[in-house]
Amino acid sequence: MSVMLRVCISICMIGLIAGTTHISAETITVIDDRGKAIDIPYPLESAVFLVENAMNTMYAVGGAGKITGRGSIWMEDLKAPFFRAIDPTYDTMQIISSQNEQVDLESLSAANPQIVFLWSADWSDDNTKTIEETLGVPVYGVFIDSLDDIKNQALTFGKMIRKKKKKIEPFILF
Repeated sequence: MSVMLRVCISICMIGLIAGTTHISAETITVIDDRGKAIDIPYPLESAVFLVENAMNTMYAVGGAGKITGRGSIWMEDLKAPFFRAIDPTYDTMQIISSQNEQVDLESLSAANPQIVFLWSADWSDDNTKTIEETLGVPVYGVFIDSLDDIKNQALTFGKMIRKKKKKIEPFILF
């Protein structure tokens, strides 16, 4: 085989491999509810919610297909029919367990998240530090104490999942 043919085949193979494993390098910076700046892949494709109210917000802005894992759901027997109606993957998504308030990193890793949402008022809480340091996954600290926080969260979540950067106006009933 000629050297030129080998070079052409090699270039084609590299292009084929690179083309099939290409991951968008585009990122955006969002500010979590604690005021911490977080860089995440854009648009977001894979998120784990360890806090149910934030998962509800992601559903509200159209992000059902982006949720790959979740924590426990309070009164799940009453809420599951609603979640199934808006998210066909609800029953098959990865359940993230915890013990003694520590997130199970193995089950979290299995969900392959680009970001993890958890209840936190402190940038350096144990779960945030462990997830970011061990798995290298950014953590969005959810901490709501006003109606404005809920509105800002909805706008931020909408920004994360939309390829076209357009303003999202959440529908608030109160």
